[in-house]
Amino acid sequence: MFRVCIDSSNAAVMKDPEIMPKILLFVNGASIRRNLMRSMPKMVSAIFDYQLDNNEEHLSQNSTMFDDAKSVNATYHSIISDKINVCPMLKVMHLNIRNLINKIDELHDFLSNFSFKFDVVAMSETWLNDESSIEIDEYQFVGRNRCGKRGGGVGFYVETGCLFKIRKDLNAIGCKKFEMFSIEIIRKNKNSILIVSYRPPFQNPNYYLDQLEQVLHAASKENKFICLLGDFNINLSSANEDSNRTNLLNLASSYNLSPLITIPTRTSINKQSVIDNIFVNRLKPLKLSGVLLCDLSDHFPIFALFEEADKSNGVNGSTKMKFSFLADRLHRLNECLQSLDWCQVLECFDTDMGFELLIKNFELVFMMSAF
Repeated sequence: MFRVCIDSSNAAVMKDPEIMPKILLFVNGASIRRNLMRSMPKMVSAIFDYQLDNNEEHLSQNSTMFDDAKSVNATYHSIISDKINVCPMLKVMHLNIRNLINKIDELHDFLSNFSFKFDVVAMSETWLNDESSIEIDEYQFVGRNRCGKRGGGVGFYVETGCLFKIRKDLNAIGCKKFEMFSIEIIRKNKNSILIVSYRPPFQNPNYYLDQLEQVLHAASKENKFICLLGDFNINLSSANEDSNRTNLLNLASSYNLSPLITIPTRTSINKQSVIDNIFVNRLKPLKLSGVLLCDLSDHFPIFALFEEADKSNGVNGSTKMKFSFLADRLHRLNECLQSLDWCQVLECFDTDMGFELLIKNFELVFMMSAF
C-alpha cells in the first residue's frame, strides 16, 4: 500500500486510493492540473505508511462495551483458543479512579476478577501525596502526584513480572501543571512507550495540547510502539463538533496515533461522552479493545490487548517496512520533492503515463529520504 495525505483539509478524500490520484493529476479525467502539480512539493504534509506486503493491521474496529470481567475473560479466551501458536500480548487498561487511596481494596478485587493479568493499569486522578501507601499484590506503582493542590495525579500499576523503566527524559518535558507520566515496557522484540495523561476540566485545551505535542514529538523519534492513555476531558464522540475534539484528533493523527475507544466512557442522566481514550500507533496488531461497566468511579475502565508477534519468525516470511510522521523525515522529503525536476510529469499529456511517472518519482524520493 502507498498512501499520501496532500492537504489536511481534504484528509477524508485523500484516504481513498481511488479518488486521491484524480485529485493529484486529473481534471474531469482529461488534463493535468498544472497549478496543483507545481505546488505539490510544498503541500506534502504527511506520509502514512508504506508496506511491502498486503498484511495491514486495522485499528478502526469499534470498541465493545462489556458488562463485567467475566465477559472480557470469555472473549479473551476465544481469541487465544483460535490460534495454534499463541503470541504474547501487551495488555493495558486505564481508569480515572478519583481518589486511589479510598478505593485501593476495590481496585484489587476488580483486577482479581480477570483470568489474565494486565501488564499495565494506567491511573488518572489518583489524588495522592508523597506519603500515600497504595500497594497492590503482584503490581508495582509508579507515577507523579499533583503539586501544590489536592486532586489530579497520574501513574501506572505495572505487573511485577513485566520489565520496564521510567522515562525520565519524557517526564521532564512540559511545565509542572502538565499532568503526564511515561514508562517504557521492555520486550525482546520491540519496546513500548506508555504515556498516561490527565487534563483537568479547567485547563486550557490549547495549552494542554501544546504540552502533549512536545512529548509525542520526542517519543515518535524512537520508532517504538506508542500507547497514550488518559482522561483528556475532550469529548471524542462523533456527535461532538467542538474544535477541541478536532485539535486533539489532528494532533494524534500527525504522530500516526489512532483512538481505540468509540463508545461512552462516562455517562450521566443528561449526557454521554467519550473523554477517556487509548491512542496507539500501528506497530502492534490490535486484538481487542473495549469499555467495562464498573462502579469504581464515575468513569468506566477502558482497555486494549495487542499481539506481540515473534520478530524472529516474521509474518508469513514477508518483509515489511513502515514509516511514520517524524518531522525531520517530512522536512527532508519536502526538500527533496522541491528540488526534483517535475518537467517530465508536467509536460506529459498522456494521463496514465503522467500518473505513473509521478508515482515512480515520488517513490524514488520517498525511499531515499524517509529513513
